Amino acid sequence: MHNPLALKLTGMFLAVLMVLTLAAIPAGAAGEQSDPQVISYELTSTNGRSTVSIGSGSKVDLKVKLVNTAIKTSDIASASDLDINKLLDSFTQNGTTQVHIDSSGDEPLALTINFQDLTYTGSGQSCRFMIGYKSLSIPYDEVFFTVKECVEYREPIVDEYTQIIERQAPVVEITRDRLNTVIEPGQQFIVNVNIKNCGSTDMMEPVAKFTVSDDIVLLEGSSSRVLPRIRPDKTESFSLSLMALDEIENPSQSLTVEVSFAYNNGSSTVRTTATEKLNIQAKTFTKNGDDDKDADAPQARISRQALGKISAGDTFTVGLTVENTGERAMISPRLKLTPSDSLMILEDSSSKLLSDIAPGEKRTVNIKMKALDEIKAASQAIDCALDYKYMAGNNKKQATLEEHIVIPCAVSESGSGAEKGKPNVIVSSYSYGGEQVAAGQSFALSVSFYNTSDEINIENLILTVEPAEGVTIISDSNTSFYKFLPKNDSRSRVIRMKAMPTAAGPVKLSLKFTYEYVTGGKRYEASSEENITVPVYQPDRFEITKKEGELVGTQFEEMYITLDYVNKGKGTVSNVSAEIEGDVEAVSSFVNLGNIESGKSGTIDFIVTPQEIGVQELTVKVTYEDADENEVVREYPVTLNVEEYVDYSDMYDEEYDDAEEGGSGGVPFYVWIIIAAAAAVAVIVIVKRRKKKKKSLEKVNDFKWEDDDEEPQDENTAPESGEEESK
Repeated sequence: MHNPLALKLTGMFLAVLMVLTLAAIPAGAAGEQSDPQVISYELTSTNGRSTVSIGSGSKVDLKVKLVNTAIKTSDIASASDLDINKLLDSFTQNGTTQVHIDSSGDEPLALTINFQDLTYTGSGQSCRFMIGYKSLSIPYDEVFFTVKECVEYREPIVDEYTQIIERQAPVVEITRDRLNTVIEPGQQFIVNVNIKNCGSTDMMEPVAKFTVSDDIVLLEGSSSRVLPRIRPDKTESFSLSLMALDEIENPSQSLTVEVSFAYNNGSSTVRTTATEKLNIQAKTFTKNGDDDKDADAPQARISRQALGKISAGDTFTVGLTVENTGERAMISPRLKLTPSDSLMILEDSSSKLLSDIAPGEKRTVNIKMKALDEIKAASQAIDCALDYKYMAGNNKKQATLEEHIVIPCAVSESGSGAEKGKPNVIVSSYSYGGEQVAAGQSFALSVSFYNTSDEINIENLILTVEPAEGVTIISDSNTSFYKFLPKNDSRSRVIRMKAMPTAAGPVKLSLKFTYEYVTGGKRYEASSEENITVPVYQPDRFEITKKEGELVGTQFEEMYITLDYVNKGKGTVSNVSAEIEGDVEAVSSFVNLGNIESGKSGTIDFIVTPQEIGVQELTVKVTYEDADENEVVREYPVTLNVEEYVDYSDMYDEEYDDAEEGGSGGVPFYVWIIIAAAAAVAVIVIVKRRKKKKKSLEKVNDFKWEDDDEEPQDENTAPESGEEESK
């Protein structure tokens, strides 16, 4: 038999042990997902000299700097608590791995990892390793990044007619200096951008264009900058002034840098681009309150005026019209323009600041442009991004509109052969785990893409996934590299993503492909873009409850039917109405509640007057539109138990009539009862008084009074003895 006291003490001991164990787990390990990010790397030869490019068999040392913002430095006792294991990649390792902790205290964990004596295999450009934390109860992290200095071995491509060997395009590395702090709402800050030429040919006429995410504003006078020629192994650096908005919805902000440049491929000068998305970590802050209701952004449309077909070398003007089709004014709209590869803007700036556009108004801007000497594709375009503000209650909000404006062009003869032989990459299928994705839910996006060419293979393909507002990538890189995609072959990519809690409706994802191919003895670069849509919905958390059981009332008397409601969802429930159905009289059988915002609660009330006795069945039908604008109808049965109505006034009238028929002069019977009772009481009182008076008289009669005729006796005269005795 168990001892109750021993069991109780054992349970208390286990509870205390559990509390102490949980308290010993660092906050960063228990509450956040580990997220190491490579900040920079340095590649040196084994003799300590930095290297621009490495070929097959080259021996190097690789020093990697990374930061894990989810782990505090104080959570790690020492560097010996870190377990670094290199994985299978483009390098083999003969030396050792050294690690050094660069941070301290509550700072995010910053490390320098030195992989010594690596040998490049000549295939790929990847470096992969795992990092474990012995003192934390979290899984190992897998880190992957691209070493752009790696030059893969390939057979020389020789034109059988000209015997000219093709030169590879410069490999461009775009980085930024580390930001010391997380960006605060409303903060102005500087980002230092570095553009390094890691190739073997000059980057001629480089032009850098900048695009920022929704919650960051570029404070520069222009969104592009002309840079000097960048020679091999040289770096061009510059600073950009940015400012965060007062409200930041997404903690992952970004600065996208696109560098367009020319280079000599051995036979001619060609132009190409390199793009990098630089992440900026920010602190989120949004204002919630009544002033933010009805905060839909104004709808807008961007179109171009009629334009003929453009030929190579033509200078022309494009008229772009911005129209406000919404119900609110567009404040300080700025139009940013990005032309395709065969076009260039001749204006001083690639962005235009427009005056405020009221609802229904239009603004037109004329952009002077020029086509390059060689047009490789008939369909050129201008990507337009319109940033503007609008008032939502008492708050000013930011919005963005993007449009793809097509410019028809005539393909030049030098480019026609490349265009005809160009292999295309298309998205053959994609899935996200179901028919819809709930807001706040994580999901795996699976994408399959296909080389449609029957004759030409694709090389050095880079896939870039750019999510729009509403979804974010939670664990993977938004880019992936594929060395070789054969003709009529496909590849797949799975990316872990998450729908934001406030997202609703279809969310667009942009898939950009950049790749190389060889045709006619020449190497060409190409790109394509496809958009896919992920439907995100807000879970219906509009709760309506009614009191259980039947309602008991009386015939011809008012009864109250009440339903309680609360909107627990993130979005607004629109056009809420309720209607009572059934054979019953009601003060109003229809109630219109309008829009119910997130977190609001209240009641739906009906006043009914039943005319019939017995059990009556009614139905309250509630209709509304959820956050995804889908109509929802809910029905709630209501049972009334109606009792018979008793009219007491009729009973009083009958009593009154009976009293009249009895000759009582119209006095009610209960009045006569009261009078009779009073008379009886009076009789009893009189009888008692008479009996009392009779007894008093008997006592008086028994008393002997003196004779009034008897003479008074003289005081001085003594009575006779016989007389005294008689007295």
